[in-house]
Amino acid sequence: MDSFCIHSCNSISLNYLAKSLDEIKGLPIDEFFTINLNKKDIIINELETLGIYNTIDKATNRSISATLINYDGIREILIRVEVDSETETDKSREVILDENVAGYCRIDTELKLLDCNNTLAVQLGYKYKEDLINKSINFILSEKEDIGYLIKTIAKQKKIKNIELRLKDISGKDQICLANIILEKE
Repeated sequence: MDSFCIHSCNSISLNYLAKSLDEIKGLPIDEFFTINLNKKDIIINELETLGIYNTIDKATNRSISATLINYDGIREILIRVEVDSETETDKSREVILDENVAGYCRIDTELKLLDCNNTLAVQLGYKYKEDLINKSINFILSEKEDIGYLIKTIAKQKKIKNIELRLKDISGKDQICLANIILEKE
């Protein structure tokens, strides 16, 4: 983690960089984006303290965020680069979400899971995301009182960043996750 070298990358990012994973694997992230790795200690401290680090890529003026995650028991940093929503297709967004190492889901106002990525399903022990779709969020939410807090907060603030939630996996065990919640307008 301390070297900020690329271990994995989704296909949309590879297309954006016009490189194959073999070409970029092991290279430091600052070869592609203007993340000042001279500030590694500051970045790590912010990740440890706040759970997220934000910056702007000076070359493209795109927002870059880094999140500290546990993936297969290994601490890694997930880098997200802002996508130009006007030029991305719905299929591209779907690929981005499905290849993301972070879980993602969408719920409606009746708390039914409308969509999620395969990563979330696998993290909770399910084989397919379809095993979760159309179920109530209460199906996977461990602490039911959280839902009232989430509804009130999202209605007021329109988004919640880096909230810790407990989700139940397929065996009923709690899995702690860091969630970002955004109220979507139809």
